[in-house]
Amino acid sequence: MSFVSIRSTVAPAASIENLRKVWERRSQYKAAAASGVRLDRRSAHGSHFDALDKRLYDWFLLLSRWGRKRIPFTISLLQEKARRIGEELGLDGFGASRGFVQAWARHHNLASVVLHGSGGSVDIGEAEKRMSDIRAQLQDFEADKIFNMDETGLFYRCLPNRSFVPADQRRVARGTKAMKAKERVTLVLACNATGARKVPVSLIGRAVRPLCFRPDGCACPLPYFSQKNSWMDASVFKRWVFEVFWPYVRSFTTDKVALIVDNLASHDDFSDDQLLLIALPPNTTAVFQPLDAGVIQALKMRYKKRFLAVVVRYLDAGSDAPSPSSRATVALANTGRTTMLDVARIIADEWADMTPESLARCWLKARCLPAPHEADITRLHADYHGADAPEMSTVVADIALVLRRVTLTEGLFPGTGSADVESGVSSWLVAENDADFLSDTIDEVLSGDASEEDDD
Repeated sequence: MSFVSIRSTVAPAASIENLRKVWERRSQYKAAAASGVRLDRRSAHGSHFDALDKRLYDWFLLLSRWGRKRIPFTISLLQEKARRIGEELGLDGFGASRGFVQAWARHHNLASVVLHGSGGSVDIGEAEKRMSDIRAQLQDFEADKIFNMDETGLFYRCLPNRSFVPADQRRVARGTKAMKAKERVTLVLACNATGARKVPVSLIGRAVRPLCFRPDGCACPLPYFSQKNSWMDASVFKRWVFEVFWPYVRSFTTDKVALIVDNLASHDDFSDDQLLLIALPPNTTAVFQPLDAGVIQALKMRYKKRFLAVVVRYLDAGSDAPSPSSRATVALANTGRTTMLDVARIIADEWADMTPESLARCWLKARCLPAPHEADITRLHADYHGADAPEMSTVVADIALVLRRVTLTEGLFPGTGSADVESGVSSWLVAENDADFLSDTIDEVLSGDASEEDDD
């Protein structure tokens, strides 16, 4: 096709000379588009602080993946991070102004909605329009054949300590050895709207084949996937659907089912005639996602209580505690060090103990189902008035009491009073939603500190 033909069909106002320049620079433009740079900018020049620009963008991408549901991307948060990176790079006179952050966001084609929180800043009116469409789609399915899937991070080795006490009550910074990125695992949860169908929880870790799974009798009781940053990506999502979700669903039905997911990019590139994949509106998972309405937090709380109880038993046993026969048999009970096998066993047990009634209650709380389905589920569990897990305040008080009984408080919370201990425990229970905690973890990934992962 000639440039004259191109101009007549695509860009009548462009000159032949300009079209030739665009053609000559096509590889440049393709590379820029692939890196996420806006192509409608007047200037093709990059930032004056290219190294800082790249590090800030890498940090943003990781934090948006790991903390996308709870971490608000405010201008001030990005300014503070840019300021820190500038200091590390030795950029004298760099002030990380508001204008710099706004220009940086435009440069990377970041919509303004990214710079706000999740549940609190969403336009509920606009989201409700999309939710009305979703409820209409779900009317074609029985409640038993509507599922929700969500993934969440778990810092599985982290103990409650003074670094979780609010900043105005502590003098030490976050970033202790109990907060390594390599100690994070992603849990993939899914259940149906009646709460009767619970898909086995899947784990996503960094090691290809953790050492703890290799001895006889130590096979992982849950599906396990390996990913270099231990998070969900498009490849892992497809494997999860075909290796975990479909086999489970096909064990009780051959009908088409609906699967509600968040709008994470890794869920987009997938289609199947027997599966209706429904993405929730952007930034609404904290509002309309059933698993995010209490299920995930309840499971994490169960895990952390059980994890801490085993640590306490190990410390109580002292020299009487059994010793591992080899590195492959290291476990929480015989060394006080949690392995992926410990995580899998605890999560499998606690997931099995979560009641259908409590799961269904979270579906009703999320308000994502058609009204007739909600009425059916309410009738189904009409006699249920209990709670799947005790109130947070009760759990916090119980854990603080356990810590004091085994004198762990002195080592984990030196120089703090009982109120600070309870405050620290409360923050520890929701550590995966803490912006500073996630930021410190991501910094370790970007700096390479977390690249050497233990194989257990």
